Amino acid sequence: MYIIYATGEKQYPPIQSWKGETPPRGSLFFPDKFLKTFYPDGKRAAGFVNIEHDGTTVTSCTWNEEAYQKWCEENPETEPELVTEYVTYAELAAAIREGVNAVD
Repeated sequence: MYIIYATGEKQYPPIQSWKGETPPRGSLFFPDKFLKTFYPDGKRAAGFVNIEHDGTTVTSCTWNEEAYQKWCEENPETEPELVTEYVTYAELAAAIREGVNAVD
Protein backbone atom coordinates (compact mmCIF):
# COMPACT_ATOMS: atom_id res chain seq x y z
CA MET A 1 0.00 0.00 0.00
CA TYR A 2 1.05 3.57 -0.58
CA ILE A 3 0.35 6.84 1.18
CA ILE A 4 0.28 10.43 0.03
CA TYR A 5 0.45 13.52 2.18
CA ALA A 6 -2.74 15.49 1.63
CA THR A 7 -1.25 18.94 1.13
CA GLY A 8 -4.19 20.31 -0.83
CA GLU A 9 -1.71 21.96 -3.21
CA LYS A 10 -1.75 21.74 -7.00
CA GLN A 11 1.23 19.42 -6.91
CA TYR A 12 1.56 16.65 -4.36
CA PRO A 13 4.83 15.28 -2.96
CA PRO A 14 6.01 11.81 -4.04
CA ILE A 15 3.99 8.81 -2.95
CA GLN A 16 5.55 6.66 -0.24
CA SER A 17 5.18 2.98 0.58
CA TRP A 18 3.47 2.19 3.88
CA LYS A 19 2.92 -1.05 5.76
CA GLY A 20 0.81 0.24 8.65
CA GLU A 21 -2.89 -0.41 9.14
CA THR A 22 -3.72 3.29 9.32
CA PRO A 23 -2.07 6.15 7.45
CA PRO A 24 0.01 8.65 9.45
CA ARG A 25 -1.62 11.96 10.44
CA GLY A 26 -2.01 14.24 7.44
CA SER A 27 -1.75 11.42 4.89
CA LEU A 28 -4.10 9.18 2.95
CA PHE A 29 -3.90 5.66 1.60
CA PHE A 30 -3.17 5.86 -2.13
CA PRO A 31 -4.50 2.83 -4.10
CA ASP A 32 -2.30 1.26 -6.76
CA LYS A 33 -4.92 1.91 -9.44
CA PHE A 34 -4.06 5.65 -9.37
CA LEU A 35 -0.27 5.28 -9.79
CA LYS A 36 -0.31 5.78 -13.58
CA THR A 37 -2.35 8.93 -13.14
CA PHE A 38 0.03 10.31 -10.52
CA TYR A 39 3.14 9.29 -12.53
CA PRO A 40 2.00 9.70 -16.15
CA ASP A 41 4.15 8.66 -19.09
CA GLY A 42 5.59 11.44 -21.23
CA LYS A 43 5.48 14.18 -18.59
CA ARG A 44 8.47 16.02 -17.08
CA ALA A 45 7.04 15.97 -13.57
CA ALA A 46 4.52 14.03 -11.50
CA GLY A 47 1.96 14.78 -8.84
CA PHE A 48 -0.17 17.35 -10.65
CA VAL A 49 -3.45 15.73 -9.70
CA ASN A 50 -6.85 16.50 -8.27
CA ILE A 51 -7.62 14.15 -5.40
CA GLU A 52 -10.86 13.25 -3.65
CA HIS A 53 -10.86 11.12 -0.52
CA ASP A 54 -13.03 9.71 2.24
CA GLY A 55 -10.79 10.87 5.07
CA THR A 56 -8.56 7.79 4.97
CA THR A 57 -8.22 6.69 1.34
CA VAL A 58 -7.96 8.46 -2.01
CA THR A 59 -11.18 7.67 -3.89
CA SER A 60 -10.52 9.68 -7.07
CA CYS A 61 -7.34 10.91 -8.74
CA THR A 62 -7.37 12.87 -12.01
CA TRP A 63 -4.50 14.57 -13.85
CA ASN A 64 -4.47 18.39 -13.61
CA GLU A 65 -3.09 19.44 -17.00
CA GLU A 66 -3.61 23.15 -16.30
CA ALA A 67 -1.41 23.07 -13.18
CA TYR A 68 1.17 20.95 -15.00
CA GLN A 69 1.34 23.40 -17.95
CA LYS A 70 1.72 26.34 -15.59
CA TRP A 71 4.63 24.54 -13.90
CA CYS A 72 6.18 23.83 -17.32
CA GLU A 73 5.99 27.53 -18.22
CA GLU A 74 7.69 28.45 -14.94
CA ASN A 75 10.33 25.71 -15.35
CA PRO A 76 11.36 25.61 -19.02
CA GLU A 77 13.52 22.79 -20.25
CA THR A 78 17.11 23.80 -20.74
CA GLU A 79 19.67 22.26 -23.03
CA PRO A 80 22.75 20.92 -21.29
CA GLU A 81 25.81 23.06 -21.78
CA LEU A 82 28.22 21.47 -24.21
CA VAL A 83 31.81 21.12 -23.07
CA THR A 84 34.11 22.50 -25.73
CA GLU A 85 37.32 22.08 -23.78
CA TYR A 86 38.92 18.66 -24.12
CA VAL A 87 41.19 17.05 -21.59
CA THR A 88 43.98 14.70 -22.61
CA TYR A 89 44.57 11.36 -20.95
CA ALA A 90 47.84 12.65 -19.49
CA GLU A 91 46.05 15.64 -17.91
CA LEU A 92 43.36 13.38 -16.51
CA ALA A 93 45.92 10.94 -15.11
CA ALA A 94 47.89 13.79 -13.52
CA ALA A 95 44.71 15.17 -11.90
CA ILE A 96 43.86 11.72 -10.52
CA ARG A 97 47.38 11.25 -9.13
CA GLU A 98 47.27 14.69 -7.55
CA GLY A 99 43.89 13.99 -5.97
CA VAL A 100 44.96 10.59 -4.67
CA ASN A 101 48.24 11.94 -3.31
CA ALA A 102 46.47 14.87 -1.64
CA VAL A 103 44.53 12.47 0.61
CA ASP A 104 46.40 11.60 3.79
